[in-house]
Amino acid sequence: MKKTCPSCKKQFITERKNKTFCCRPCIYKQYNDNRPRKTSKSYLLSDKQRTKHIPQEQVEIILGTLMGDACLILQTNNFHRMSLCHSEKQLDYLILKKELLNHIFFQKHPNRYVHKENKVQYHFGSISHKDLTNIYGLLYRKKKFISRRYLNLLTPTSLLFWYMDDGSMIKSSGNAIIFCTDSFSLSENKAIKIWLWQKFRIQSNLMQVKGSYSDNLYYRIRLNKENTIRFLFILSSSIYFQRAINAIPYKFCPYYK
Repeated sequence: MKKTCPSCKKQFITERKNKTFCCRPCIYKQYNDNRPRKTSKSYLLSDKQRTKHIPQEQVEIILGTLMGDACLILQTNNFHRMSLCHSEKQLDYLILKKELLNHIFFQKHPNRYVHKENKVQYHFGSISHKDLTNIYGLLYRKKKFISRRYLNLLTPTSLLFWYMDDGSMIKSSGNAIIFCTDSFSLSENKAIKIWLWQKFRIQSNLMQVKGSYSDNLYYRIRLNKENTIRFLFILSSSIYFQRAINAIPYKFCPYYK
C-alpha cells in the first residue's frame, strides 16, 4: 500500500498497516519537533536549581516512586534526571507527582505517546541534579537493586507513592493489597518482606507468578486484609494522603472514598 510520510511528506510503499513513517530518521525528527523547546530562561532556572538541595519532603516522594515506575537516567553533565511515565488512566496522578516535585520538574505539559494497540502514555522529565545522582548510587547496580540501606530511608510518604505506582487493591482477594515487585529478585522481595515487619509490623507473603511473555517465574508481595488495613493506616499519616485518594481513588476503595 502507498502512504505519505508525515515528516518528510514523501510517498513510500509498505505492507504494514500500522507503519506511519518512511524511515527511522523521520521518526526521530517528528519526535524532536513535538518536544517542548527550552529557552535561555529555563536553562538559567535549571542551573540555579542544581545548586540547591532537593527538599526532604520531595526526596521522600522520589525514594518511593523509584521503588515503582520512575527511573533515573544519566545525562551528559554526569548528573541524573528522573523520568515519570503513566497511562492515560493515571494522568491525574502523574500531574500530581510533577506538581509535588516542583524543585526538579519545570515541564508544563506532559509528552504524549501512542504505543501498540493504541495505548496512550504520558511522560514528564526532570532536570538533572546531583541529589538524584546520590540516590542513583544507593539504588542502582546497573539496574535497580533493593538493599536494606535504601529501605531504611523510606517513610510513610515514600510507601504511599510506592503503593500508588506499583500496588493494587485486589477485590477477588478480599480487598487485599498486592505489590507488583516482578522486577526484583527473590532475595530482594524477601528483604522487603522482612523490612515491612521489622519497621512497621506488617506481615506479608510472597506470591509466585508466571511472566506474561515467558515461562519465567516472578515474585510479588501480598498483604492480607488485616495487614492491608494496617498498611493504609500508616499511609494516612502522610501529608499527601488525601491528595493521593483524589488523584487515584480506585486504589483506596472501599476503605477510603
